Formats: sequence, structure tokens, C-alpha cells
Amino acid sequence: MQHHSTTSGVRRDGADPTSVGSRRRAHDFDSQPSEGFDSAHRVFRDVRAVNPVARCQDFGGFWAMLGHRELLEVITDIDRFTTTRQNAIPKFAFTGVRPPLHLDPPEHTGYRRVINRFFTPPRMRLLEPAVRRCVVELLEPLIARGSADVAREYAQRLPAHVFAEFFNLSVRTASRSRRSAASTSTRSRSSTTRR
Repeated sequence: MQHHSTTSGVRRDGADPTSVGSRRRAHDFDSQPSEGFDSAHRVFRDVRAVNPVARCQDFGGFWAMLGHRELLEVITDIDRFTTTRQNAIPKFAFTGVRPPLHLDPPEHTGYRRVINRFFTPPRMRLLEPAVRRCVVELLEPLIARGSADVAREYAQRLPAHVFAEFFNLSVRTASRSRRSAASTSTRSRSSTTRR
């Protein structure tokens, strides 16, 4: 398919946006463009202005809900939309069905009822001091040093620290678990081909 786009990746070829067939074949944005510090915000703002329900042909094709109203409609209209087929791009085939992520109501309700008890606002407020402590412990040496690879030395490490606090594990155990998951994810991504 020929792509007609501006530098932001927004489709401008005059395809009829009301035709379901043409929308299914549309390629409104590139899911893996070259990025600058804030380019993703600009790209998605431009795409959202033209197509708040955007289509991308990468990874076998998928829809992206970029507008609040559109996203709210999708996540609340369980008669027309489902999460049972695929809800992560690219698809990680090795995961199979992961309750409650890949279940629709009413099947997911029991799982959500159990899980939600651990994520109430009062419980999150109790966790906040520990998360703040983790943030400070990770950032202080980077600030003292005067430079850092923030993605590698902070953003990639923080989830393991928070996970450890949440589940009362050692950071070492949580980090090992995260590395194992990342390794599996990397192997899966390398076997996923881009269209």
C-alpha cells in the first residue's frame, strides 16, 4: 500500500474516512517512527486531529483510540468491543490468555473484584512513601554524578523497586523477575515481523 503522509505521519491522501473498508485499509501513522524528545506528543496530536480512531497496518494491523470520547466508548461498550482477541501491540503469542486482561465481563468480574482490593486509593496512599523513597534512592546518585542514562539507570529500574515494595520482596528478587520478563519479551519481539 502506498503511504501518503506528512512528516507527522498523518494520512492526507483523501481516502473516504466514512467507509469502513477504506478505514480498515488505512495507514494513519507509523507505529515505530524515528523519535525525538517530544515527537510522540506531536505525532499523536496531529493524528488525533484527523482521525481520533486511527488505523495502523504495522504488526498485522490495529486500531488506536486516540481521543478520550472514543476510548471511553470502546472500554465501556462491552457489547461491541472485546479484549479477548488481542489487547497488546505487538502481540506476545507466548502469553496465551491472561486473566483478567483477556477476559470480557462477566468472566473478568471475579478477577477484578479480587485485584481491585489491592489498588484502592487508600492502599496506594500507604505505598506512596515507599515509592518516593525508591525514587530518591535511584535519583540521588544520578544527580550527584551530574549525568545519567535516565531510561536505563532510572526508568527501567524503578518498576522493580516498586514491585518489591508492593509484594514485600527484595529488590534483587523483583529485579530478577523483571529481567526474566524483559528477556522473554525481547525474544518475542525479535520474532515478530513488522508489516
